[in-house]
Amino acid sequence: LENETPQNLKQLFKEAWVNDRHELPPADIPAETMVKYLSDKFNMNGWHFVLKRKVGEDFGYNELKIDFNSYKQAGYTPLAIIIDYANLMKKGNADSRDLGVRVLYNSLCNFAKSQNCCFITAHQLNRRAAEQVSLNPVGAVKKFNESMLADSTDVQREVDIVIYQHKEND
Repeated sequence: LENETPQNLKQLFKEAWVNDRHELPPADIPAETMVKYLSDKFNMNGWHFVLKRKVGEDFGYNELKIDFNSYKQAGYTPLAIIIDYANLMKKGNADSRDLGVRVLYNSLCNFAKSQNCCFITAHQLNRRAAEQVSLNPVGAVKKFNESMLADSTDVQREVDIVIYQHKEND
């Protein structure tokens, strides 16, 4: 929901290429070639990979269920749903943003579990995390906690595991 599809495609392609060949890919590879390369990599193991760009204000829990069920009806067995920042998805009619995010995560997690499917998402951190990085340039991630989750601290109530990440060096 955050990055544009070409940006995600290039990042995934680069990761796969480096993993295979231990070198950076040429800079001028067309998008069609990247898609073919990734499709071939997934198909080698019997997997089918789908990358879609959705607009958060138009894509919520109900739309995800419809999308998911269309793959099941087409004969696929979805094993993972990965959403780049689920908190950017459309929320129901909640009294507050915090509650809306919590209800959304609850619905997404319970739906994925009911389908024997893994749900993975990234969640942005708030300014308190940035302050910790300023105070602790090395090891700040060890000080991150649920109070630093953007939009809703209730997210941690709904998920099975939370992993905090901070890149110290590029």
